[in-house]
Parts: sequence; structure tokens; C-alpha cells
Amino acid sequence: MESFFLWMFDYAGWFIVFSVSSALIRRRSLTGYLRFIWFPLSASAIAEVTGHILSRMHIPNLFVLHIYTIFEFNALALFYRAFFGSFYPSRLVPGMMAFFTLASIANSALIQPLNTFNGYARALEGLFVMILALMCYYKILVDLDTRNLFRNPVFWINTGYLFYFAGTLFLFILSNLLLQESERLNFISWGMHATLVSLNHVLIGVGIWQAPQRR
Repeated sequence: MESFFLWMFDYAGWFIVFSVSSALIRRRSLTGYLRFIWFPLSASAIAEVTGHILSRMHIPNLFVLHIYTIFEFNALALFYRAFFGSFYPSRLVPGMMAFFTLASIANSALIQPLNTFNGYARALEGLFVMILALMCYYKILVDLDTRNLFRNPVFWINTGYLFYFAGTLFLFILSNLLLQESERLNFISWGMHATLVSLNHVLIGVGIWQAPQRR
């Protein structure tokens, strides 16, 4: 199991290629609220490439995560807001976006500076996304317009994000403590994180393929 987590730590980035490639291939099917999935996918791809390049150049890249966290949550929130439509109060998601953005900036400026891991902001993001994901499930069940839930693209996409953020919530809360422990524990922890990232993008890719095909 340890070797598996270490393998995932090295190759998780390739699973992002799967979800992005799925979106590119099925781009004509991503209409309506589904087109908003491009926002979090683009943010993930750009952050992954940027972080990899900076790492190869031996340039500290933790500041990228501070920026990415803000963009990632707002991108996800736009997707959920588009899907919710008028089902929930219109100010709910924008209010969460504004609060999270301000809280993340304050965290980077006052508590966890750009050269450290922004575990508190990541944990808050996880909590907010979990709330949005549960709200999404409720709307799916109320508006269920298909006998086969597994044909609903948002069900798969939402499940991917819920698994990822629920699975990493306590990892982010304890992140700075884990970084101070043994190197072995650190790699295993982030190998688990990489596994959840991979699962997330596999489920997103599956969801994209469930989008009705346009001719």
C-alpha cells in the first residue's frame, strides 16, 4: 500500500489529462451548466503545469497553491451556482465566494504566508465544497428526470469533488504538523492526497462522458 501511494504521488498529474481530454473530446456536449466545468478543470491544469515547471527550476512553488485555492473554489462555486439555478437563494453561493476569498487572502497575509502550505484555507474550501456537494445531491434527487442516476453527468462530477474534499479535509487541517514529522509519513500522506486527486478526475471524466451527445 505504501508503494502504491508513492506511485500515485508521482503520477497523479496524468489523471488530470484524462478529465481535460474528456472535456476536449466532448466539448460540444458541454452546454448549459456543464460548460462551467471548464473553469475548475482549467484551474487544475494550469496550477499543475505551473507547479511542475517551478519545481523543475528549483523555485519554491507553494505560493501557487495560495492563488490556486482561491481560483479553484470560485470556479467550482460558479459551476454549482449554474447548476442550482433558482433552486436555492440567489445570494447564497456568491456570499460563500466572497467570504472564502476574503478569508483566504487574510489567511495568506496574516496566518500562513505564501511560503507555507495554506492548510486552513484548503480546509475551509473543503468544508464549503462539501456543503455545496450535499446541496447538489438534494437538487439532483428532487429534480430527478432519469430512471438511471448513473446517466446523470453532474452526479459523477459532484461525487468526484465530494470524495476529494471530504477525504482531504483533515489532511489539510493537519498539513503543517505532518510536514514536520518523518519524511516517510509525509510522502504517504501526500500519496493518499494524490490518490484522491486521481479518483476525482476519473469521476469527472466519467461524468463528462455521460453528457448527452450533440449531433
